[in-house]
Amino acid sequence: MAWVKSHGRQLRGLNRRVVPLVLALLMLLGGWWAAPAHADLDFCAGDPIITFNLAVTDITVNIPLSATKYATRQNPVVLLVFVPSNVRTLLNVGVSTYALRTELVKVPTLATGREMSIRFAVYAPDGGPATRYTVSYRATSRLEIKSGKTTSGAWHTASFRVPFTL
Repeated sequence: MAWVKSHGRQLRGLNRRVVPLVLALLMLLGGWWAAPAHADLDFCAGDPIITFNLAVTDITVNIPLSATKYATRQNPVVLLVFVPSNVRTLLNVGVSTYALRTELVKVPTLATGREMSIRFAVYAPDGGPATRYTVSYRATSRLEIKSGKTTSGAWHTASFRVPFTL
């Protein structure tokens, strides 16, 4: 018992580093075990996991299976994540069943307090007005789950709350 008391601070510091990494690993393994996209499911997911100062988040962007022909390497679905300049970020995993480009964009604002608002923007290409389709997204952190829908061919922005720790 005396050892635990004397090493308690070291263990808490270790937990702050290990727990987010274990969660990221579990999310990664979950993506590997997930079933591949099928026509009967009709949606394909792009699923980057992003860490903000040790806070693990997940932003999923879904497009219809029939629309994956518009998301090519030359013209991918784009996910921009706007990160305050005083926040360390890590794009842990970028699992996607279609062409998805995730970019972390530093912005001059500073995060303060116990939580921060992370803004993101989604763009999904299409073949013109006659081929528009619905794009859905889901941003998940320990503080909030934000879901929404938009239409391809235009940028859509949203934000969600993420814990801010130093």
